[in-house]
Amino acid sequence: MHEGEGTYYLDNGKESTTALKPGVIVPAPGGEWHKIVAKSELVVSQATASLRV
Repeated sequence: MHEGEGTYYLDNGKESTTALKPGVIVPAPGGEWHKIVAKSELVVSQATASLRV
């Protein structure tokens, strides 16, 4: 999260929320439902990692 405010929703069998503000990092596990609801204009970025066993 770079700029703005909002709420991050994650549902992996049980919905949870996290308040978003600059500097906050939240996980988005592959295959899990998630969304961001903005309270103001947002600037966010996404990083994707692939785990290999």
